[in-house]
Amino acid sequence: MKRSIDNSLGVLANTPSNVSFLAKNPSFEMGSDNIEFYVDEELNLLKIKSNLNNDYYEDYLMTTSFSEANNELQNRQLESLLSFAREYDYQIESFVEVGCGDGAFLEKASSIFSRAVGIEPSKRFSSTAIERGLNVINGYVSSETSLVTDKFDSFVSRQVFEHLENPLDVMLGIREMLNANAIGLIEVPNGLRALNKGRFYEFFPDHVNYFSVNSLVMLAEKSGFEVLSCQVSFGGDYLELWVKNVCDLKQLVSNLSNERSALLTDIKKMIISLKDRGDTVSIWGCGAKTISIFAAGLQQLEGLIDSVID
Repeated sequence: MKRSIDNSLGVLANTPSNVSFLAKNPSFEMGSDNIEFYVDEELNLLKIKSNLNNDYYEDYLMTTSFSEANNELQNRQLESLLSFAREYDYQIESFVEVGCGDGAFLEKASSIFSRAVGIEPSKRFSSTAIERGLNVINGYVSSETSLVTDKFDSFVSRQVFEHLENPLDVMLGIREMLNANAIGLIEVPNGLRALNKGRFYEFFPDHVNYFSVNSLVMLAEKSGFEVLSCQVSFGGDYLELWVKNVCDLKQLVSNLSNERSALLTDIKKMIISLKDRGDTVSIWGCGAKTISIFAAGLQQLEGLIDSVID
């Protein structure tokens, strides 16, 4: 991504150079680094210059919280996923987690969905998840890679997008793995809150993106998702973005004709059945929707009943 000195916002000196490193030697001296802040103008996103090696995440390992509060959060997120599916009359049978870590969340999802797959770039994390009996693929998601052949009805990516050098490309890669109308969750740290509160200890080289509600929503819209909800969670420390994978617009337009034909067929069958038993069939209410149905070819009625207010 091209940057100019004009969008540089400043430097935070003496930050840890690595927060995922577990030293074998107790006298190991942790290095420090300076991080430079700038703005990704395409997403209106606060970023820092990445000094990480390309293979940094292949050996990545961070502590995973098994606290009661974290488990409650994960359970609530799975309930929300199912709730959104019910709201949109959508059946979820398959699930993919991008950046599944050691598989703690994926294990919960595997008990709910008939097919649950995790994708994890860290060999150490993915091997741990596989040892738990989970279906995990070791690799990176992008718009240029195809790690799976079948598509999924839902997805989750928790505490991942703050690490990504190109979050838009990964969002596009996720979308390629989804069925139409698939529902998903992106969870990230609340970067704007950390900035507003001066929480300098939340800024370090692993986290190259610091999201606000606005930048997170813009990321979803730029990648073609419909935003269902975006809100703070976990005491304000996290942001949750809920999205739906919209159909191709050409397909949606085609669906209009199919829906109309199916509806007219059902109505005509009902009218013929009523007339065969000797009933007189009229319609109540002749608003714009009814006129649209008539214009489409519904002409088997005896009359209309409507009210007029002078």
